[in-house]
Amino acid sequence: MGLVKFELKEEHLKLIKLLQWDLTEDNFLITKEPEYRNIHNFEIKSPFGGNDVYEDMFLILIGKTEREVDVMDDSFTIYNTEEKERFQKLLEELPTALDIILYRQSFELGKFKTRYHVRDWVKIK
Repeated sequence: MGLVKFELKEEHLKLIKLLQWDLTEDNFLITKEPEYRNIHNFEIKSPFGGNDVYEDMFLILIGKTEREVDVMDDSFTIYNTEEKERFQKLLEELPTALDIILYRQSFELGKFKTRYHVRDWVKIK
């Protein structure tokens, strides 16, 4: 079986801290999805409670937004491709980060490994 390696970073902890949770009708735990729409009538889905996942992540990780422009009397933040790719990667890594935290019952940062299909995360020294 293959070996899985993962680095638990402070960014993961900051994001996990602000994830919002809810239960489905079948009592499955999911990230909470706000039940409202933006001005363009697109359904808003950010697991961090705001109206845009990238803006939420920027605020959580950087602390502020600096690049805003007016479009149709509404302001929104523009993120470059590099930032979006970084944020998307962090978002996709959150389930593994959460798995390590829950398995180890610890918020210790660092590099971890486990065997494929096994959840016995061990810290790599």
